[in-house]
Amino acid sequence: MAYEHILLDKTDGLATITLNRPEVYNAMNTKMLQELVHAVEDVCKDDQVRAIMYTGAGKAFSAGGDIKEMGGTQGQWIGTASEEWVWATCKIATAFYNTEKPVVAAVNGLATGAGACFTFAADLVLASTEAWWGIFFVKRAVMPDFGGMFFLPRIIGANRAKELMFFGDRLDAQRAYEIGLAQRVVPAERFAEESRAYAQRLAHGATKAIGTAKVIINRGLETDLDAVLKYETYAQRNCFTSEDFKEGMQAALERREPVFKGR
Repeated sequence: MAYEHILLDKTDGLATITLNRPEVYNAMNTKMLQELVHAVEDVCKDDQVRAIMYTGAGKAFSAGGDIKEMGGTQGQWIGTASEEWVWATCKIATAFYNTEKPVVAAVNGLATGAGACFTFAADLVLASTEAWWGIFFVKRAVMPDFGGMFFLPRIIGANRAKELMFFGDRLDAQRAYEIGLAQRVVPAERFAEESRAYAQRLAHGATKAIGTAKVIINRGLETDLDAVLKYETYAQRNCFTSEDFKEGMQAALERREPVFKGR
């Protein structure tokens, strides 16, 4: 599939998806979402991809839904087009949640509406000092999408999530870090370089073990301790038979850094 509104790069085990409509702050129209669904499904099933990062072109991460597309059809957007939008966001959120590959959101600028909720679907979030979030759905009398009401309470707690969603106030990068939404805040002038290096570390890591840990952590939020311990025991046995485990042990004996292959 040829992409018009996104960029996809696969280099050295890292897949980078870039929202590429900088002239409209990477606002998401139906075409962009269709391309995102295709790209996300592609990188999730590609065995050569060991980590995924997504970001925005220009000064914004994403301004969310394309208001001109939504409001410029005199109400006709309600119906088939809106259903396509919702199902696309569901597919993307589900794919990122279910893939065992670590997923990083590199938030380089404003992330509002659907753009904000899109960042919540990542396993890890990096924020530029110029990044900020606006969960403005309440100001348009609609609900958060991209699984926002599932992900955000698990990241920052239910009441903080409610406050952000009920009031729709702006959240800057430092505050996002303080409440646990962002794992790191990076100076804007170094953001592109450092976010890529961060994601590349994951791609070079023991991605089989990382992926298994991701699955167990996610399941642990949905089930009880006994079920998690049983799955953890099963998963650990699989790790003990992996090539990466052998390499990790050998590297420890030889006092060197391990070279993992994700197998």
